[in-house]
Amino acid sequence: MNKRKLLAILGGILLTILLLFAFNLLVYLAPLLHIDLGERSPVEEVVTGIGTEIGGLITTHEEIELPTMEVTDDNRELFVEAFECVIEGGLLKAKGSLLGLPQSDDGELYLLHYPIWETEHDYEEAILSSDDKSRVFCIATEIDDNGDESLLYDRYQIAIRLDGEIFPIGNEVYITTPEDLASYKDPFPEAESKKGLLLDPMHLHANWDNPLSVKQAIYNIPLSLIIGESTAPDVPTKYYEYHGKEYAFNGVYLEMYDFVFSTLTRNDIVTTAVILNDLKDRTKPLIHPDTKAGKGYYYMVDTTDEEGCELFEAVLTYLADRYHDEKHGLISNWIIGNEVNVRQWNYLDYTDLETYTDAYAREFRLAYSAIRSRNANARIYISLDQQWDKDATDVKLFYDAKDLLDIFAGQIRAGGDIDWGLAFHPYSVPMTWPKFWELSAKSEDLVRDQSGTPMISMSNIDVLTDYMHLSRMRAPDGSIRHILLSEQGFPASNGESVQAAAIAYAYYIAEDNKYIDALLLSRETDAPEEVLKGLSLGLYTSTGTPRASVEVFRCMDDEDGKDRTSHLLDTIGASDWDEALEWVR
Repeated sequence: MNKRKLLAILGGILLTILLLFAFNLLVYLAPLLHIDLGERSPVEEVVTGIGTEIGGLITTHEEIELPTMEVTDDNRELFVEAFECVIEGGLLKAKGSLLGLPQSDDGELYLLHYPIWETEHDYEEAILSSDDKSRVFCIATEIDDNGDESLLYDRYQIAIRLDGEIFPIGNEVYITTPEDLASYKDPFPEAESKKGLLLDPMHLHANWDNPLSVKQAIYNIPLSLIIGESTAPDVPTKYYEYHGKEYAFNGVYLEMYDFVFSTLTRNDIVTTAVILNDLKDRTKPLIHPDTKAGKGYYYMVDTTDEEGCELFEAVLTYLADRYHDEKHGLISNWIIGNEVNVRQWNYLDYTDLETYTDAYAREFRLAYSAIRSRNANARIYISLDQQWDKDATDVKLFYDAKDLLDIFAGQIRAGGDIDWGLAFHPYSVPMTWPKFWELSAKSEDLVRDQSGTPMISMSNIDVLTDYMHLSRMRAPDGSIRHILLSEQGFPASNGESVQAAAIAYAYYIAEDNKYIDALLLSRETDAPEEVLKGLSLGLYTSTGTPRASVEVFRCMDDEDGKDRTSHLLDTIGASDWDEALEWVR
């Protein structure tokens, strides 16, 4: 054999090895980079024996069979290495890669789908589509969210046919890009500052011009106010057809929210809505079956039943469709539930944290898909209170926020990660004590500057934002998730100057922390039921008398705000705001 021919053969072998390496690298990276490999690449065509000559080694189109792997009960859950379901260009695409080419009865991979409420499956009936069996796959099918049935909320799984039966492999995942279906794709509105407030709707009027210079606002939407016929004869019911069914929504409260949200939007205020599942006759289909009536203020949504899921989908789709224009107003942030780690605010009969969180994660997933399929850039949040890591195992009133957050993040990630955010309530310890910078020995033991602190308040809020830097907490693109301090208040019971100082100090802490999007104070006007508990949180008394905090709130985010609020530094005990901020950095 002459030297030239030998070099040609060796060159061909080396080129083939490099192509095989490149192909396997592409197989590994494709799901991570969202590369559609539904069509065979030239490299794969050669490796599978249907390509053309490369390096003088392959000169025919004879098939070369890849080795196959047996799928067993032991490896079936891990056989699908990477798997996601996305919507692209109106198509549902199930993409992924396999450990190997699975042994099966035929040359097909099957895409199965199950309704979110379904627990037992008929795998033959669950077949949605199929494609040629391949280590790297992309199974595409039409998705029509306007018909009588929707694929948007289903779970998806890959399967093969083995010994005459459909045999699922890998985990179940949800669609992670519902925003591809949205008609409203305007960018998320950027607020002028982080200063927010629960406004008193009784103060709003047709010529309201934002006298407190509010930049962000928050409102509750109890679903019982929306669902059902109108409660006034002169205001018609709003009927909404959703997936072949007609739903009735209360025109009286919808017009009230129209006025509130359109007024805020007209004044360039970024608005947050809190979705609350309260117990009334008209909301009973939404109440989780594992509850005792009357035990909670709000309830876990029932995602175990078709009627409950479809009603929840319908009302959230309707609201998200309604509130993204000038006429009705724009809701940009949506919080699903309130302080869901506290059972009275998100009631479910006591169970282990994994089960409890799974019920909420399915509720959250459903809400996320419904809202983002109408408003592509809306932000959707889980709500937690300040009880971070108390480890109070003998108490069944709440779960530690940190533990629930860890499990929630893991469950969402396992089913297909989405861009959820965190709405947190860093109240003082105790809540009736406004001087969060000045704590008793007992409170100091609860509020520590470390990740295992039992409680988080404004004085150690960096514990929360530092924790959200962990890789397992990050958004799908690797960024830090959006964080709202969506409920915070300081009582005036220790004096109006103390309340005003606490409000300004808390705002400057939030402003100083680039990972916090907003500080939303509760509230503009005292709530009488809260005052009875020592929580006179309003900028105004319940009779409308302004407190010293009114002017402080109005000006604290102005360019000269720190100068105009400097008279409060004596109350805090700092020489200037920079010194006060150093205490909590």
